[in-house]
Amino acid sequence: MGGTGKTTLAIKVGIELKESGQFTYAIVTTVSSTPDIKKIQDDIAGPLGLELKDINESDRPGKLWDRLRNGEKILLILDDVWDQNPLLTFDAIGIPKRDNRKGCRVLVTTRSKIMNFDKSIELELLSEDEAWNMFQWYADISKSSPKYVIDKGCKIAKECKQLPIAIVGIASSLKGQQNRVDEWDVTLKSLKKPVSMQDVDPDKVGIFKCLKVSYDNLKNEKAKKLFLLCSVFQEDEEVSIEDLTTISIGAGLFGEDYDTYDDARKDVTVAKNKLLDSCLLSKVRENFVKMHDLIRDVAQWIARKEIRGVNLSNKNQKSLIEKETNIKCLLFKGSYKDLYFCKFDASKLETLIVIENSEENYYMMEIPNSFFENIVKLRVLYLSSYEYSIYDGS
Repeated sequence: MGGTGKTTLAIKVGIELKESGQFTYAIVTTVSSTPDIKKIQDDIAGPLGLELKDINESDRPGKLWDRLRNGEKILLILDDVWDQNPLLTFDAIGIPKRDNRKGCRVLVTTRSKIMNFDKSIELELLSEDEAWNMFQWYADISKSSPKYVIDKGCKIAKECKQLPIAIVGIASSLKGQQNRVDEWDVTLKSLKKPVSMQDVDPDKVGIFKCLKVSYDNLKNEKAKKLFLLCSVFQEDEEVSIEDLTTISIGAGLFGEDYDTYDDARKDVTVAKNKLLDSCLLSKVRENFVKMHDLIRDVAQWIARKEIRGVNLSNKNQKSLIEKETNIKCLLFKGSYKDLYFCKFDASKLETLIVIENSEENYYMMEIPNSFFENIVKLRVLYLSSYEYSIYDGS
């Protein structure tokens, strides 16, 4: 199950094992449901001082394998591993198998119960006492808090179903609201109120409801807009404040009356901080944020008719996108050629983020002018990090 705190716990384990001297390195890489093997390899190689940039794809696993077997004590934390991708193996990445690891050890977090490991530890839901303690911590409730806050808080905590991600989101949204009785009443009623979620996995309805209430509790409209924008990026992607600022300016997310880039950046920073305080975003390093995959799912569900992500190599996703008519913000993943010939209604599209994941046209991509004829309202075109040129068919 998602949202139980697997990632947080694994990272803390890595930190403690490194600080205790049991491992020289504790390296974390996110695998996700759509793994990028090159990125995983680079995430591991970087902290080890191994440069793989100019190494052929077929040679990368071997180089990494040799480095991991040099005898140093290395802990690899593979976070959010899914079981449905047959191409993602230790051999494909370059991670030694159990009988050849020497000082290298691997810790995996996964929602799957069918994957085979040397030892598995299932992370259970919090107990009711643990859930209440966590809620009090994030909502800043103490023994001196008003009685109605403690009573309502206890009831709200129970509605979070002992899931850390739900507790943290709801409790954080109520922090500093102890003198506002209505906030607690509205939150409790919202959590108890039946909501139609026919397009949501039944196992996730409770989490979705809690995170939707956390979103609703945001009093800053700019923070809400930034929250939805962050969900357009790839799963588990670390997004820079500069990219968010540039896209926000281009899309007119916070209005059109900015005198300078710095003015817009300050607005983005304030909105970002609101989301960090509400635990709807996480800070991963200086000026970079990341959205938990479940929170991203909720954000995309909130704006489900306007925000879409599609992998063009997936025929089912491609056919779904071709039926939509209200898309304002779109993430495309695939080759540029597929993008140009994908037929979909782009008449309302304002922001297009393109992640090119094939080897073709790596150094130069050509965008035919005809591509823009159906995108009359486009304000932002975000093209990964590759060079590009506008192609004139004449």
